[in-house]
Amino acid sequence: MTRCSNVLPKRVGPDEAHFGALFVAGLARVAAKIGKGTLADRMGRTVRSLDNILAGGSTSGKAMCDTLLADSTALDEVLAEYGFKLVPLTAEAANDLNTAAGLLDGATELVRAQRDGIRDHTETLMVADKLRPHLPAALAIVREADQIRGVA
Repeated sequence: MTRCSNVLPKRVGPDEAHFGALFVAGLARVAAKIGKGTLADRMGRTVRSLDNILAGGSTSGKAMCDTLLADSTALDEVLAEYGFKLVPLTAEAANDLNTAAGLLDGATELVRAQRDGIRDHTETLMVADKLRPHLPAALAIVREADQIRGVA
């Protein structure tokens, strides 16, 4: 038999107000980068509709997903609050030299972490911070190779 409890579960994520503020922060960041008109166009909305969202008018799932059409990082603030980061399934061709340099930075950090023979949690975080931005480009190279081989 299941017992019913009147006690509310402990909140794990942000409350509605903080969630909305994080969403608007991401939108504002993208708007500052590409312009409000371009953001609205890529979201399939008017500037007035975008202004309503920026004023806290909508955090609907559709509005949130539409922001990704403008910039794949638009939800970073919201997702980080939950401990996640969104990575596109496919990455555009990247500058191979930038990718190589970034991966080498990560490898260098990993080697430094092993100086004492043990990689501790802070070193793990530093290595991940160096590697994370370059993983989509590295995976794009692997996917391209799979397509060449006819595997994908």
